[in-house]
Amino acid sequence: MFKEYTVEQVVKESRTIKSFYLSPKDGMQVPSYLAGQFVNIKVKPDGSDKELVRSYTLSDKPGATYLRLTVKREEYGKVSAYLHEVITVGGTLLVSDPMGDFHLSVNNQNPLVLISGGVGITPMLSMAEYVFDRQPERQIYFIHSSLNRNVQPMLDRLQYLKTTSNNFKLVIFHSDPLEEELVDIDYDYRGFITQERLPLIGNAEYMVCGPVAFMETVFSFLSEFEIAEDKIHFEFFQSPKTVESKQPIKQGASNGIKVTLVKSQKTLFWQEGAGTLLELVESAGLQPDNSCRMGTCATCQTKLLGGSFQYEPEPFMEPEEGNILICCAIPTSNVEIDL
Repeated sequence: MFKEYTVEQVVKESRTIKSFYLSPKDGMQVPSYLAGQFVNIKVKPDGSDKELVRSYTLSDKPGATYLRLTVKREEYGKVSAYLHEVITVGGTLLVSDPMGDFHLSVNNQNPLVLISGGVGITPMLSMAEYVFDRQPERQIYFIHSSLNRNVQPMLDRLQYLKTTSNNFKLVIFHSDPLEEELVDIDYDYRGFITQERLPLIGNAEYMVCGPVAFMETVFSFLSEFEIAEDKIHFEFFQSPKTVESKQPIKQGASNGIKVTLVKSQKTLFWQEGAGTLLELVESAGLQPDNSCRMGTCATCQTKLLGGSFQYEPEPFMEPEEGNILICCAIPTSNVEIDL
């Protein structure tokens, strides 16, 4: 269910990132949520023949009188372009209730290690602000990787948390710092996050968010540290695969479930371990519309022309009648889809 929100404030956080402060248009309180959760927004950009839905993490602590979305302007992103170039103060956005399983555990005081790359910083900001405000004795290690100061969001705020709390440790990596950037002021280390710079804390909760290649690298580092897998938590942003490895898909094999792509005139074969229908289609070189890859935005919905399937995981959004969300769908019989 979507509800109208008014844009109360727009803040430019970096050259490519803006924050949008939203309040319910009906004057009611904002819904409660857990630090790290996200919402869906629904927009219809000029020139688009349909409404588009995208998922954005709430980047401020729960309990505020507003919702804050911190959005990177993607080069080919229709929705992010619409937000950055069209939406201004006083505008209206359709916003869902908060949701998502990637969130802060508030039932313990164990140290928290937040590791993010690029715009994956957004859920970490929410978690850090919550702990700073509600659990000031809890130790936080905030480790972030970005290109340089031009695209580094909220560095001033992070440095404030660092100088204000002895329990907040901040480490910033810039892979290509600007000539005018200063070590220990704008960033701590040149290059990418390295294993030796990650804290090894046995009872800590490790939260990781960013591009898939980034998360795979961090996961390998933590695995070598022998950090228990139930202590490592991931959030995906437009991820083409999961961190755990998948079995290769053998195109043309006849010992799998047949998947017929009607428009593309292709026949594929799904086998155990091959992933979702979306992953199967991408392995054939196609690039169907998708965004969240977890059943929260309905961008990937496709008409099912025949056959049966099951969802793994169960999606948050319900597609239109006769459609399926291929980002979550696993075929259980030969299927035909309108791609």
